[in-house]
Amino acid sequence: MGSFGTAHNDWPKSTAPRVPLAPPEALVQYYNQLATELKIDLSAPAKVIYGRDTRSSGHTLVTALAAALDATETEHVDYKILTTRALSQTSRSTRLP
Repeated sequence: MGSFGTAHNDWPKSTAPRVPLAPPEALVQYYNQLATELKIDLSAPAKVIYGRDTRSSGHTLVTALAAALDATETEHVDYKILTTRALSQTSRSTRLP
């Protein structure tokens, strides 16, 4: 895939975010290619587990995430507050129903 550029190219380099921009079709193509390479069955229902740290923004972010997952009928489990390591270990050992 080619380079998509960066957001706000007119910003000073010290403040320019390093966010790649791409047309939606290119992103869909990229994700489909990635799913093929990783042997991910895109027809299977999605399952997501997540947690958060104790920063004050955590609740707001998780609320938005849960709403998006509900809107897409994605099965999800919120493990509330836990460390990144604990979430990583949980994701390896958890099978959602």
